[in-house]
Amino acid sequence: MARRCASGGVVTSTMATKTSVSCLVSRGFFSSEYYVKLSTGHAYIVDRSNVSVDREPQSRTEEVNGRVVAYIVDQNQSALLVELPGEPVAGGLRSWIPRNDADPLVQAA
Repeated sequence: MARRCASGGVVTSTMATKTSVSCLVSRGFFSSEYYVKLSTGHAYIVDRSNVSVDREPQSRTEEVNGRVVAYIVDQNQSALLVELPGEPVAGGLRSWIPRNDADPLVQAA
């Protein structure tokens, strides 16, 4: 069952639906992490286990296409509010992203 939240979005009974979000990925400071940048410009340091990449980035400055695990905490017709399992570098703990950036199965929900 869905309900409206204070921001005008819709909150489903499953508050944190897991999805994957397209992103650009570079090496992190440690071998266990990646630097992940969303299309919105928000960036995070995320454990490698939560990121899939087309190929391994060769440096901190090289960006490769990837997908990062995210949890949907709110949504409206055109965007999803997601929280990533990592530390924010640029932006906040949560980011509004275009629905098209998320896994297509979640976009239809």
